[in-house]
Amino acid sequence: MADLNRAGRAYARDLIAGDNIDRDSAWSFTADDGNALLGDAGTDWANYGKHHLGIDTTENFDTKDHWKYPFAKDGKIYRSALVAIRQRSSSQKDKAVYDAAGALLDEIDGDTDSSQADGGKGPNASVIAVANRPPRIEVQPRSDLASSAPASPDCFSRWNPGIRAAAADEKNVIEIFDVIGYDFWTGGGITDKSISDQLKSFGGQPVEVQINSPGGDMFEGISIYNLLNQYPGKVTVKVMALAASAASVIAMAGDEIQIGQGAFIMIHNCWVMAIGNRNDMREVADYLEPFDQALRDIYVARTGMKAADVETYMDDETFIGAKQAIDEGFADTVLSQDKIKEDKGAAASSKSKIAALHIEAALVRRGHVPAAQARNMIVSASTQEGTPAVREIEKILTRKDGEHEGMSRGTFRALIRDLKSGTPAAAAAQTDVKPGADVTTTKPGAGDADLIAALAGLNRSLKS
Repeated sequence: MADLNRAGRAYARDLIAGDNIDRDSAWSFTADDGNALLGDAGTDWANYGKHHLGIDTTENFDTKDHWKYPFAKDGKIYRSALVAIRQRSSSQKDKAVYDAAGALLDEIDGDTDSSQADGGKGPNASVIAVANRPPRIEVQPRSDLASSAPASPDCFSRWNPGIRAAAADEKNVIEIFDVIGYDFWTGGGITDKSISDQLKSFGGQPVEVQINSPGGDMFEGISIYNLLNQYPGKVTVKVMALAASAASVIAMAGDEIQIGQGAFIMIHNCWVMAIGNRNDMREVADYLEPFDQALRDIYVARTGMKAADVETYMDDETFIGAKQAIDEGFADTVLSQDKIKEDKGAAASSKSKIAALHIEAALVRRGHVPAAQARNMIVSASTQEGTPAVREIEKILTRKDGEHEGMSRGTFRALIRDLKSGTPAAAAAQTDVKPGADVTTTKPGAGDADLIAALAGLNRSLKS
């Protein structure tokens, strides 16, 4: 079985866009052809790989056995290669590769019925339409879990929201420069609805997605990933500074992923809040396991890494720098520095919000404080009358235990200064969260059914 090589699909689209197409010649791919792609040193696996439409994740990246279904050589994509891929992937039941080859044939032939290119004998005798792809993941709603668990505190210590694209004249650009999901502190945030509305306006044209986000609601991120994954046009992702947690999932939807020289991608396991006894905790762990596996499969499909290695990264909550990201397949190329700028005004104006998010994440994830209680404490601490709340937060966050060293008092005091430099409490006061009450989600009007609906398309998108 082979998974779709998204970098290969992106390269194929580039060749088609440049009319670098051999429409008539018979296809062959010899050992000499493969060695030529590897270069004089015989180690250019990125170049070798992008000429293939499939990957075998059980084999190492730097072996020919890892790469399946070649389609191009000598700077041209061969139509006959795609026809051969359709026939072979049909017999191997590699549906994702089969569909991708069919879509590429459509582009070459001008949207003719490529389902007949293999005699109509594909997995379902035709290209699988989006609506007819494999079923969604079925998950029973869990009203006892908080779905908007905060991102890691480390993300907020690394996040500079002032990092933006240097030019603003590109067409069809989506900017993800905020937390993923509804933002309690400002009423903003990046939602699947906002992304969906933008994509609808682009009419299938190529889209550029610029990301500088600490993450947020993982399930909202999965929903956005699904939207981008199913978008018919080419998707280019640019990681400007940080694509952490849920934002890293969104980044993986790119046909091409560029990353800034000093930028990071951070991946980890799903994180929720739950209360109960040991049996309840085992049940929650079982509930989360399929989600972690699905996210792992996204990263594996994009990078070609072994599943066990990706799981280790997720378990360790790993920050991946630009060079490592490119070497391991999380990104394709480095985004040149002249494409990035720092908006110092935006960075300065976000200090209070970042401090609130950082403190909230630390209280919830390291202090085990319920989210609503943490927010109430932060709102109190942000006012002049908030001294008792400040002391209580300091006591919790600077405490050492067997798992954490505790936040230094210098770091804590700097966060409190930043918190009081703005007014996160003003936006928080607009919410309908009752003091002392915890919530399953902070997005207005979103219940568990919406949460599961956002998650459910993941299995389908992995196969597309």
